[in-house]
Amino acid sequence: MKKTHSHSFFLILAILVMLVVASIYGYMYHAVGLSTDRAIKAASMVSSEKNNRYHELAITELYGSTSADWAKLPELFVPSNRVVTFIEAIESLGKQTGSDVSLTSIDADSLEGAAVGTQGVIRGHVDAHGSWSSVMRTLMYAEALPYLISIDHVNVNTSGSGDAQKQDRWSISFDIQAKELVLPAASSI
Repeated sequence: MKKTHSHSFFLILAILVMLVVASIYGYMYHAVGLSTDRAIKAASMVSSEKNNRYHELAITELYGSTSADWAKLPELFVPSNRVVTFIEAIESLGKQTGSDVSLTSIDADSLEGAAVGTQGVIRGHVDAHGSWSSVMRTLMYAEALPYLISIDHVNVNTSGSGDAQKQDRWSISFDIQAKELVLPAASSI
């Protein structure tokens, strides 16, 4: 008698082997996909970190190259304890330029008791009378004061007769504005 069951055993064994191989293939396919995703994320993080490091070095280099300018920055502001010195500098423009200078209004933010680094504004209106060159020098010297200055509303007039033999009298008026800064007590700019 012939055995017919031997083929069915091999057939079941082949199906089982095929299922085992297919499951191993599916597992490996999934594992490789996860591993690839992790590798891509890691490469992206490394690239991002390199880029961040590059930007950090560039910013550090920029800061280092401008550190001297950062140290000079407070010098552009009128120290809050030297507002009177600033006002006197404006009033002395007349002596320096040969014109009659008057500071017709002045207003400064009160920074008494304010925290270090607090900014304020000093505003004033300047009138000057004299020859053309002296009133223009007044404006030029006001712009050249060693602070961060803003000059607005410049108005120039003459009160002369137009006679070439007489020197005309000129007048100039302008608004001047400077930044005020509270510095540490030990700082003396």
